[in-house]
Amino acid sequence: MIANCLAVGKTVLFVAEKTAALDVVYRRLRTHGLGDHCVELHSNKADRRHFLGQLKAAWEHGGRNDASEWIAINERLRLRRDELNAYVGALHKRYSNGWTPYLALGIALKAAEAPAPGLSWLERDAHDSQTLRELEDLASELGLVFGSVERQPALDLINVNEWSSGWQDGVMAAAQSLLNAIDLLVNSANGFVTRLGLKPEERLSRNELQALLGLARVLQKSRGHDITIVFDRDFARCAEALESLDSSIKAYREAERAAAASYSAAAVRDLEADVLDRQWREASASFWPNAMLGKRKVQKLLQSHAEQGSADPERDLLFAPHEGLPFSDRPESLERQASAGRWSGDRCRSRCGSAGNRS
Repeated sequence: MIANCLAVGKTVLFVAEKTAALDVVYRRLRTHGLGDHCVELHSNKADRRHFLGQLKAAWEHGGRNDASEWIAINERLRLRRDELNAYVGALHKRYSNGWTPYLALGIALKAAEAPAPGLSWLERDAHDSQTLRELEDLASELGLVFGSVERQPALDLINVNEWSSGWQDGVMAAAQSLLNAIDLLVNSANGFVTRLGLKPEERLSRNELQALLGLARVLQKSRGHDITIVFDRDFARCAEALESLDSSIKAYREAERAAAASYSAAAVRDLEADVLDRQWREASASFWPNAMLGKRKVQKLLQSHAEQGSADPERDLLFAPHEGLPFSDRPESLERQASAGRWSGDRCRSRCGSAGNRS
């Protein structure tokens, strides 16, 4: 009101009971660039210098502006007003479907977090108000149906965009075939578990079915072979014993190749390697001539068991006390090592025996 009076060349006297009200009005006028048009006369105690300063500012800056400046300002205000009015008109314009952009934006923002399918049409004005009502009724019916049907996670496996009666019949037939196959699988698995002497389970996991399938394949491949040993409670130890036997045989072969003379399996079994080794060490520690006579005795005894070559106790008996060398792991000791324990049975003993004979 005060600004309008100043614009038409009028003066205004603003009177208030409290100084705070005068300060508020003056501060607002000054904020809007009208401070130079104000003079504060609060009381007879006003500062004279401050009063004269306000008069000077009003005299220097408070003159009337050119009319053309006001015309330009009014034109800018008119353009801004027209833009705002056009925006409001476009925001509330009602389209053929009965909706306005204001209503659409409000609904979209209100349900921004709610799940919604993505729909698109070829034209913006593809629906009128009647079609929109029909779509809303259809959506309401779909919502009721969706809410009344219990969600089945298994149905997520179906990824079909178009439904038809033929497709439905095919799916139902395939589902029935799957049920029949599942029943057959469960009955076969339970029968197999029962024949194995185990207790059938009401529901077998996928890992259990895979384990049963692997066992069935192994049993099928072993048809015609005697595999009774695998059912022994200590069968798991057989692999470890056979591996140890194989290592011992390899060590025996390497030590045999390092010997100066070759010996038959019967000679190796008859030799008392520990006794000969002790005698050789005692002779080596004796003085001449006992050392020479003792070594000769051991060499002759060892030579009497050799098949080929010249026996050299220094090479043939050097490693005798150590495990895995010529005469410490004799074939019969390897056999005892492999056949130790009730689990091995005749099969493992025969394998170990044949390995010892070959040694």
